[in-house]
Amino acid sequence: MRAYASLEDLERREASLYGRDEWRLEAYASIVIEMDDATIAGCAR
Repeated sequence: MRAYASLEDLERREASLYGRDEWRLEAYASIVIEMDDATIAGCAR
């Protein structure tokens, strides 16, 4: 599980990683779930 500051942050980071030739994928899925800080902290335990 990864946390990003925003959907734009997620898209920028994915583009910088998966945009490279060695990471070309036929298909992949991302799921975005908005959570408050307390919920994220609870998931990290």
